[in-house]
Amino acid sequence: MLQANPLIQAAEEGAHVVNELPIEAHWFGIIAFVLFTAMFLATMTFSPRSSLPDASDHHENPSALPSDEAHAVASYEAKRNR
Repeated sequence: MLQANPLIQAAEEGAHVVNELPIEAHWFGIIAFVLFTAMFLATMTFSPRSSLPDASDHHENPSALPSDEAHAVASYEAKRNR
């Protein structure tokens, strides 16, 4: 019966805050949004999709490709068109 007494007293007092947050709750969302946006921008900065390739880098004629690239394209097409 001694253990039930503190439980009853805690229930009668109602809810109380054990640890308060260091900042208001909405600031967690704002800070998370800013951090995720910064991480997204850093990812896009280092990804090849964020920069456009040079127009001079493309080959108009596939036969103008270097031999190693032509072999890679041919092996890719052979695997894809089984």
